Amino acid sequence: MQDLKERSAFTLSSSIKEELESVVPKSKRSQFVEHAIATALLEEAKRRALAAIDAAPCIDTQRQNSVEILTRIRRERRSNLVSQPES
Repeated sequence: MQDLKERSAFTLSSSIKEELESVVPKSKRSQFVEHAIATALLEEAKRRALAAIDAAPCIDTQRQNSVEILTRIRRERRSNLVSQPES
């Protein structure tokens, strides 16, 4: 099923508007702008995800390998879930 289209209003600098009008045919501008916005939103989501990874706290591995660490984390989370009162 196709997304319904909605109108949107925004302001562009005159130089960008002129370039858009000279490069992209009138019948293709909405599609062009939609694609540009979708691409920019995806890039922003990637940037935020990478920033979240960079900001993640480091944990002491206690010289454990990744399997041991994941097992420990799962055990801790399971015990936290079991100890929480039901709502």
